[in-house]
Amino acid sequence: MDEYIPFSAAIVLYAFSPLIEREVKRAVMGSIHQSDAQMTGPPTPVPAHRKDDFIEGYLSFAIDAAQIIPATLLTAVGIALAIPHDWSPAVGAVSVLATFLAIYAVNAYTLGIDPQKYHSMRMRFKGYSPIVLLSAALNLLCIVAVAVFV
Repeated sequence: MDEYIPFSAAIVLYAFSPLIEREVKRAVMGSIHQSDAQMTGPPTPVPAHRKDDFIEGYLSFAIDAAQIIPATLLTAVGIALAIPHDWSPAVGAVSVLATFLAIYAVNAYTLGIDPQKYHSMRMRFKGYSPIVLLSAALNLLCIVAVAVFV
């Protein structure tokens, strides 16, 4: 039963991703608006990179980019815990190495996406990014694999 805990924890983290993002955006945007309200002098036009939707796009990107490695490490831990003790240590090493390479690839891919495009992808899935959905599906697949093979 312990084998399911890391996968389940990762899925719960992914499920709360839109809530975490909303709260971070609220805090950051509130701070920006509070700073704007304290400005003195004549009003100046707001440049495009300082508009709310632009900043929120960067926040969406930054929040997911910061969560990729910690969340996917839960999957790696789950794989390591799920490997039966009578299997070869080489199986465990290959599994952990494959998981690490997958984590690195997902992180590199995400960091290569333009933050504004990433934000628009996220909005197509009711606040869940394709990365989050794919990662949650991977963890569900791991739960099924553990149930069937272990």
